[in-house]
Amino acid sequence: MEDEILRWAKGAIEDEHVDLQVDYSRAVKIYVDTNIFENEELTPEILQDTLKDAVYIWEVPVKVKDNSYVTVTVSRAVPIDEERQKELLETGVYTEEELEAALEKAGSWTIPTAGYDETEPDYIGKLESALGEPFHQADTDIVYLLGGTPKMRQPFGILFKDGEYQIIKLNDGNDIQSFEQVKDEIKSIPTEDEELDTEETSVSENGNSQKIWVYGVGLLGVVLERKSLNVNEVYR
Repeated sequence: MEDEILRWAKGAIEDEHVDLQVDYSRAVKIYVDTNIFENEELTPEILQDTLKDAVYIWEVPVKVKDNSYVTVTVSRAVPIDEERQKELLETGVYTEEELEAALEKAGSWTIPTAGYDETEPDYIGKLESALGEPFHQADTDIVYLLGGTPKMRQPFGILFKDGEYQIIKLNDGNDIQSFEQVKDEIKSIPTEDEELDTEETSVSENGNSQKIWVYGVGLLGVVLERKSLNVNEVYR
């Protein structure tokens, strides 16, 4: 699998001659389709209950140079239902042979995507920037990150500190707030249906038509658990 990770990483930077290194110590496990803000409060029990049955993926950093990583996504291939199989064949996306191969991969580890932006740090780098200090495993047993949670446009971190969960806005001025503060902010953000209705509304002022813009709505909820791991542990 490591050869496949490196192949995708080289494709992302479009340079076959760069010396790349998979950094498993910075790999993160991401649980998808979660929304902690549905709860009135956040406790260790609620958080663990949210995670225990969640589907997860891995984001594996591949080092290009200092503080510069390709992020390779490793996930289990999902089953394809009969209706979708028919659609893929009718539209020519898959041949019969290609579809059969895809069906055989269901449940196995695969790489759906890899991305590279030399101006963007990996998740651990973002945490270190937000906290203002190097992040070590000894600092806290577990740190969680969430991204794409409904009504949240950007990923954010969860850190248990001083007896409460705090939210780290990694892409919003590195602001750190309590769970309750962020939950109240989310309540004021329109739902997806309200947003669509609002975006289609024009307000006339002094004969001018103005567009009303509101927050976007994320589609994928993720929770990230940071831990040290090796190549065999990643794909269990």
